[in-house]
Amino acid sequence: MRTRRLFLSTILTLVPAFGHHVVADEFDVSRKIRISGTISNVEFANPHVTFSLDVKNPDGTVTRWKVGTVSPNVLIRNGITKALFAQGTTLVVDAYPAKDGSPRAEGRALTFSDGRQFALRDPGQSACSGPGCITCADCDGYWVRK
Repeated sequence: MRTRRLFLSTILTLVPAFGHHVVADEFDVSRKIRISGTISNVEFANPHVTFSLDVKNPDGTVTRWKVGTVSPNVLIRNGITKALFAQGTTLVVDAYPAKDGSPRAEGRALTFSDGRQFALRDPGQSACSGPGCITCADCDGYWVRK
C-alpha cells in the first residue's frame, strides 16, 4: 500500500510539469521580428493571453498573425488590461517568430499607437533601471511605465 501511494504521489507531482512548454521549442528565439497591425481578436485567459493581429502586406493583402504572450496575471501586474486589446487597436509587436514559418509569434514587447511600451515579462524577473520602470533584459530595452 505504501508503495502504491508513493507511486501515485510521484505521478501526480510530475503530471503538471508536462503541461508547461518551452518557448524555444516552437519559436526562433535567436531572431526577433517586429510586426505592426490592428487587433482583430483577443483571448485574455489562462494560461496565456493570445491575440490576433491583422498585418497589411506590401501587396495590400492582410495576414492574420496569432501572437502569444504571458499569463493574464503577469500582464495585469504590468498595467496591461484586456481593455487595451480592443478590436481595431493599432499595435506594434516585437516577437520571436514561429520556427515553422507560420504567421505565429511569441510576443516580447508591445508598443501602442500613443507611444506606450510594455515588456511582456514578469516584473519579478526584471531589474529596474529608473524611477517607475521595469527593464526587460531580453527585450532590447523595452520597458513598462508604472
